[in-house]
Amino acid sequence: MEDASAFKPGELFQYIDIQKGDRFRVDAIGRLERLPSGDYRYSGTAAADIQPPDGAPLLTVTGR
Repeated sequence: MEDASAFKPGELFQYIDIQKGDRFRVDAIGRLERLPSGDYRYSGTAAADIQPPDGAPLLTVTGR
């Protein structure tokens, strides 16, 4: 692709012509916080594999 100026931030598209040496970037934001109750809460723009301490529930919030 010589010119990507037609794409807008956040716009979804499919690109299947990936070749050796091609580069891309995926921006993701994640936040993990411990609540006063002792529970942990994760929110972010991507899924994450988070393991809180044994016995502590993990509350997930999808999206941002």
